[in-house]
Amino acid sequence: MKKIFAGLVLLLLTSCVPPSGPPPVKFDRVALSAQLAELPGVRVSPDAELQFSYPAQSLFGFGAVLPLPGGTRLLDPLAAFLLRNPGLRWQVDVQVKTEYGTDYDQTLAEKRSELLATYLLIKGVDLGELQFQPAAATADALVFTLDQAQKTVKQ
Repeated sequence: MKKIFAGLVLLLLTSCVPPSGPPPVKFDRVALSAQLAELPGVRVSPDAELQFSYPAQSLFGFGAVLPLPGGTRLLDPLAAFLLRNPGLRWQVDVQVKTEYGTDYDQTLAEKRSELLATYLLIKGVDLGELQFQPAAATADALVFTLDQAQKTVKQ
């Protein structure tokens, strides 16, 4: 009787374990790369991983939290791209390098991340798909890298 009871308790406990996250989203790498190539101001990486970036001073002015005047002409197409491709998870590296020091750079990167997240949220983008990584770095850039756990669809 004890073995049956222990088995039932074990069965109940294992059924309570939550799933290990959402299943990977399938995407067409070629189609996604073509969409990225059409985004204004974006540099698409030729590397194996799917990555795109906004190089130094193309979106934010040197040492500034706010985007450059006309920054919405870059941010609106980015938001539209993210909305057209739901379920894809991106790591967003917000990197800052100024002459004001590491503490200033880290704070500036965090503020830029907050501003970007707020703007994308207002546009309807699911922030759960974006993992922001603000950091003082050796370069001043905004880099999006596709989560490699996702699966590509072969054409």
